[in-house]
Amino acid sequence: MIYRAEIDGLRTVAVLSVILYHAQILLFGQDRFTGGFIGVDIFFVISGYLITRIILKELFETGSFSILHFYERRARRILPALLIVMLVSFPFAWQRLLPSAFIEYSQSVLSAVFFGSNVFFYFTTTEYGAANALLKPFLHTWSLGIEEQFYIIFPILLMGFYRFLKRHVLALILVMLLLSLLFADAVGGQNTELNFYLPFSRFWELLTGSVLAYSELKYGRPKRTLAATILSVVGLGLIAYSVLFFDDSIPHPGLYTVIPVLGVALVIALSSDQDRVGQVLGSKPLVGIGLISYSAYLWHFPIFAFARINNSQPSNLDKTGWIILVMLLSAVSYVVIEKPFRSRRLIKPNRFLLSIAALLLSVIVLNLVVVFAGGFNSRYEGAERGLANYERDNQTLREQSWTLWEERFKTEPDFRADDFKVLILGNSHSKSVYNMLAQNSGLYDRFDFLRYGETADIQLACFDENNEQFKRERRDFYNSSSYIKSDLVLISTRYRKQRVCTFKRKNDSKSSDLVGLESLLERFEDDNKAVIVFGNTIEFHNAGWQPIVDNELDKQDITRLLGDPEAVDAFIAQVNALYYLKKHERTVELNKEIEEITARHDVAFFEQSDVICELEKHLCFGFTDTGDKAFYDGQHPTLGGAKFFGKRLYDMGFKQQMRLLIEANKAQ
Repeated sequence: MIYRAEIDGLRTVAVLSVILYHAQILLFGQDRFTGGFIGVDIFFVISGYLITRIILKELFETGSFSILHFYERRARRILPALLIVMLVSFPFAWQRLLPSAFIEYSQSVLSAVFFGSNVFFYFTTTEYGAANALLKPFLHTWSLGIEEQFYIIFPILLMGFYRFLKRHVLALILVMLLLSLLFADAVGGQNTELNFYLPFSRFWELLTGSVLAYSELKYGRPKRTLAATILSVVGLGLIAYSVLFFDDSIPHPGLYTVIPVLGVALVIALSSDQDRVGQVLGSKPLVGIGLISYSAYLWHFPIFAFARINNSQPSNLDKTGWIILVMLLSAVSYVVIEKPFRSRRLIKPNRFLLSIAALLLSVIVLNLVVVFAGGFNSRYEGAERGLANYERDNQTLREQSWTLWEERFKTEPDFRADDFKVLILGNSHSKSVYNMLAQNSGLYDRFDFLRYGETADIQLACFDENNEQFKRERRDFYNSSSYIKSDLVLISTRYRKQRVCTFKRKNDSKSSDLVGLESLLERFEDDNKAVIVFGNTIEFHNAGWQPIVDNELDKQDITRLLGDPEAVDAFIAQVNALYYLKKHERTVELNKEIEEITARHDVAFFEQSDVICELEKHLCFGFTDTGDKAFYDGQHPTLGGAKFFGKRLYDMGFKQQMRLLIEANKAQ
């Protein structure tokens, strides 16, 4: 292949876009690279172009293609640097990751090794780009998974097309491209996260590069004309526009993604070292970064993730330091690892296989041991730091918080016969209320509590009667045994004025939780249901990614707390006072609107702040009275926290309030 410097320049645009997107550097108070995620899409088009050109050139010249030689070249390109990054990252994971996060880390590494990283992260990551996702050191390998899956499938298909349908190769590639694009657009409307990680939703981007390669080999490159020069500038403009003005709200991948993909295609097809775009992209600084772009892509996410775990509130200066470190490591990695391993002259095939086998075995064994050892929880023996029931691992606390409901749903999915039957409805915060009440069953005798639904999140917006898309789900709820039998419906959710409807699938909704609440209360009135509406859940401004409790504990002299009950009590008081100061203002604002709605429908409204806080004392409970951490994030109570808040509910007369409402409703 004739070397094209402008393609390395495109790689620079791609990798810098991704790095700046993940760094989240603020310029004048705003993140200016909100569309930087399309850097991956740029890589896909380039990869599809180069790979297809290699395959077709060999087919056109010899009539055959060595699949083994192809896979060897791909392995030399991808595996050495990837495996080295995994091995170098392991000690940092050992040092900084808590047991559950350490297990997930090792599982993600193993999935990346076996080309299934995109599938793994679909099932374990709620949202790409979200705060918790930025703490997963190998999340970025999802894109390698898609490329590797393409490398397995496409060469075989292309050879089959060439052998049996030689005249229709381009048409067949175009058909696959169109089907993949239409598939991505359709699935994106149903499940954005699934669409993001699915290989077939991305193949059209790689196939765009394939079309360019076929056209170039078959018909030659377009002649240099004024129109070609203008279109290459337009292509670069489309890429720049996408990086600067796209954000996480756009359906991606899908029809919007055609904008940057078309831009990349125009640059590859029409630019050269004879025009301005080609000269800019082919300049030495951009080519230099382009050459190390693969290493930079590999190194940047682990470095960023471990740095964020160590510093939950990094400054722009911190992030700039991360980027400089990435570039230095990438340059070393390119010279010491990438270049030698890509050379068959320097590293013969047998030696290459032995080296890769040794690296691969080391990575697999290390991470399997972590998984089977349960994340080496023994590393944190004594880490309670003088607090009797303190648990540092928030992922463990989050998982524990679902166990009560999951066990009840599996064993007793319906109400018990002779009790007052209370149905709890809402998103994950309805689970929190269920935990408050179910853990205090001795206090709430003669009451039985159920939480509706199999999924973690059921948004009230879905109950808007004008939302036709969720008509069936609403019907299922109103016809369910738990709703029909319930004596009282208790609503607890995190309200949004505009949000995504979630039942058993995701979809954009123009409804809001407040409108959905109105529709629910109208139906409850028709069905003669007693109702209590909890106000919007109280939220706290976390210190970066971790709860306030953990952040404050990191600032303490551990030895001062150990064995000193008075120091522990003073620390707990300090944390509880800080939680009061960190309350979100939006809770109060939304509660005014919620209370107005409940007043119009003459149903009971309950202010959660009275349970979570003692406002007259200027404190909210970050710790319970038994030393449990009350929250595992900025809003969800732990099991211990929920039990504590459930007792406070009882002391405030909540049981009596429920009973009076039920009896009054039955008397009507």
